[in-house]
Amino acid sequence: LKKLNQTVRFVSIVLAAGVFAMGAMPDARAQQLPAAASALMELPGVGITEVHEEHAHYGLMASSQDDPNVIVDPEFYSYLTWRSTNFGRGGRSTAVAGTPDDQFTFFAGYTGGGVWKTADAGLTWENISDGYFNVGSIGDIKVAPSDPNVIWVGTGSGCPRGNISTGDGIYRSTDGGRTWAHVWNPGFVQVPEMVVDPFDPDHLYAAVLGDIFGAGPVRGIYETKDGGQNWDQILYISEDTGFNDIEMDPSNPRILYASAWTVYRKPWTIHSGSEEGGIYRSKDGGETWEKLSGGLPTGMVGKIDLTVSPPNPDRVWALIEAPNDRGGVYRS
Repeated sequence: LKKLNQTVRFVSIVLAAGVFAMGAMPDARAQQLPAAASALMELPGVGITEVHEEHAHYGLMASSQDDPNVIVDPEFYSYLTWRSTNFGRGGRSTAVAGTPDDQFTFFAGYTGGGVWKTADAGLTWENISDGYFNVGSIGDIKVAPSDPNVIWVGTGSGCPRGNISTGDGIYRSTDGGRTWAHVWNPGFVQVPEMVVDPFDPDHLYAAVLGDIFGAGPVRGIYETKDGGQNWDQILYISEDTGFNDIEMDPSNPRILYASAWTVYRKPWTIHSGSEEGGIYRSKDGGETWEKLSGGLPTGMVGKIDLTVSPPNPDRVWALIEAPNDRGGVYRS
């Protein structure tokens, strides 16, 4: 992997209702792009690609997944502005998911407000988790690509701060969010990221950070092949280290990437990082794993966010927290 030192100056993002542009980003915010790209790539029709040579002066661009060679000149959309689709309840937005083949339906999760749904591209929202969920803290939302009626929700925010609300496992809906079942209840844990098999809505991988307040065995990568009836812990490091992210190769669902993170929320501070942190890869659907190196930081490593480019699955991005100027954006 290679650490990137260039500053991205412009991002053009394709959303359900059109293209929204955001330009002239400060250097500090530019480092957040891979994490933002990770969420954006899960929306229908969005793909972040490499910079085409003839468009290098634009920086990072958005392209159509149908034709990744088509580049949209951001000047064409310069008159558009961002609009807030928030509704003022629940704290920070921690998860968002779109629905395949429906450009108006989205789901949003919050640190304390549960899961909300819009069917009109954000003009109105309704809460769909009240009465079903035991907690309000949401870590991740995934809509099954092969069946939009199947929605998975991992509870427990994966971003510990001065205050953090705990989760209690994973919930699943098979009717588009009208009703929910608590399909995995291991106690108070954080589930910040999941990925669904694109061909099987019952097959899910979950990155489990674990108990944010102390050591415990419920950490690692978990898998269910039967809609949450049974679960297997397919990757485990220690009682101190859980997993913050898991991503799937868009061209091969058996290739998985996962990031390990040691993090505790103490009454007086937050501890982040250890020598157990790093990026793991599986080429056989999670049966075996290898810890990657090849240019990645060694020693103390903190939080890592990952994303895999849909137009070019060999391109993997990592946003890495590490001391002594070893942290930053890495690319393979």
